[in-house]
Amino acid sequence: MSESEHIEAFEQWLGSPIASALAVFIEEYGGSFVGEQCVIYAPADLRERNECYETRQYCPGWITIGDDGGGRAVMVSPTLSPSGVFLVDHGVMTEDCFLQVAGDLSEWARLGSRYTD
Repeated sequence: MSESEHIEAFEQWLGSPIASALAVFIEEYGGSFVGEQCVIYAPADLRERNECYETRQYCPGWITIGDDGGGRAVMVSPTLSPSGVFLVDHGVMTEDCFLQVAGDLSEWARLGSRYTD
């Protein structure tokens, strides 16, 4: 399967399309690091990672696109509305525990995923 086909399969599982800018971001960065800490999941891994962390159950309306290797998920809205990039501890995956780390994906990538705890 191609990366775009994996994204289409993820959208089918999700039950709705993701923003085209998000799909492009995942295709570009998927399977690699943004900065030194955060890995973006490859398109083929999106469904499995979201199932594993039960994202739909604990964070409805959000998806996990990566992690920081330290127990926190990288969360975005699949529609990019709101456009922010957030981190949340895998142990408390609720929206009220989100830490916003950037205003949007391009800002976050440009900053190399740096953030302040």
